[in-house]
Amino acid sequence: MNASVTAEGEVTQANPMLMILDRGKGRNPLMIEAREIQKISEIPRPVVIPKITVRTLAAVDEAGVRQHLADRHGFLLTSIPDDAKVALAAHQDHHHYGLGHTHEVAAEPALTSDAVTRRAAELNALHEAMVECISCGYYQLPSENGRKMSVVGGLLDADGQPALHCDACKDEGEFKYPYDN
Repeated sequence: MNASVTAEGEVTQANPMLMILDRGKGRNPLMIEAREIQKISEIPRPVVIPKITVRTLAAVDEAGVRQHLADRHGFLLTSIPDDAKVALAAHQDHHHYGLGHTHEVAAEPALTSDAVTRRAAELNALHEAMVECISCGYYQLPSENGRKMSVVGGLLDADGQPALHCDACKDEGEFKYPYDN
């Protein structure tokens, strides 16, 4: 009586007459004569896909930026600027979202409390000097070449200053008074 036996394992040696099948850890290998083999099939192995991570690279300098644009950003060689300063500016403008890397950020020098206080005073003075359109809320410095601001005849804003409207609101017919809702 011919009995069919199924065996799984890895073929470690074979010739036209004989095959040695390694059945795994802890099991003895099998020696099978070629005339006894009815079918050989590959055992499907699961495909392991490694996790992709975003790498942090050193900051790019002028010496290596052109090669970096070609290697890591996929720029065509003909589209990379010859001037390293221009190439560095192009790299800094290029968004790294979705790429496989980011760059280390150079540490900013620590601010002293005196420097913070001075900067806060500068910003407060700048804010105080700004003028606002009472219709649309547009802000600008009086010295800016932005919209022209006009005094609304005799009206005062909430701070008791002459109410201003920008010409854009006046031209668009969105002229409203300070306390209209």
